[in-house]
Amino acid sequence: MNLGIIISSNTPETVWNAFRLGVYACQQGDQVKTFLLGQGVESESLLDEKFVVPDQMQQFVDSGGE
Repeated sequence: MNLGIIISSNTPETVWNAFRLGVYACQQGDQVKTFLLGQGVESESLLDEKFVVPDQMQQFVDSGGE
């Protein structure tokens, strides 16, 4: 299956969960692409103790996501 995820939020929990979905889908053999729009372009710089967005983004890429 092909999955496109559009992230337009800069809320750490929302962004983290979007990438978590992407990781899960990649692990199930799906092809996943993520698009950052609006405030979503700040995703890589989001710092939160509970929702570590940069680590989740890296896991997404390591799982085969684009």
